[in-house]
Amino acid sequence: MIPEYLIRAILASVMVSVLLGMLSPVINMKGLAFLTHALFHSLLFGAVLGMILGLLFENLSLVMLVALIVTVIVVLTIAGLEKLGFSPDSAVGIVASFVAGLTVLSFGVLYKVMATRPYFPLSESIVSYLTGDIFLITLDDLNVL
Repeated sequence: MIPEYLIRAILASVMVSVLLGMLSPVINMKGLAFLTHALFHSLLFGAVLGMILGLLFENLSLVMLVALIVTVIVVLTIAGLEKLGFSPDSAVGIVASFVAGLTVLSFGVLYKVMATRPYFPLSESIVSYLTGDIFLITLDDLNVL
């Protein structure tokens, strides 16, 4: 007998593979093949930044405002690079490299902030909380897919 969590993980993998398989040609035709790589780095940086700000300031409105400002700056930077003559892939690559560096720096800041707050429950593996675990897929998650 196969455990139920394993069946849900396999179903989710197949469903996501089909969805991404349909999306891949569209991304390549538009010349945004590097977008998925940049998107992951941006999401990871946003999650780490949100955790840092959530620990330092307990005002959630402030955290959302900072995230909005960072997003607007990144989008305007990509648009500005495209106006300078860079291809969309090159512009996304430049911004992705910058955001990847910020992600590494923000992980260091997050560990320092967590060291000052020993009661914070995410001390074991922060990355697993940010990227997720496929074996924790629920039936509601499958319905969304």
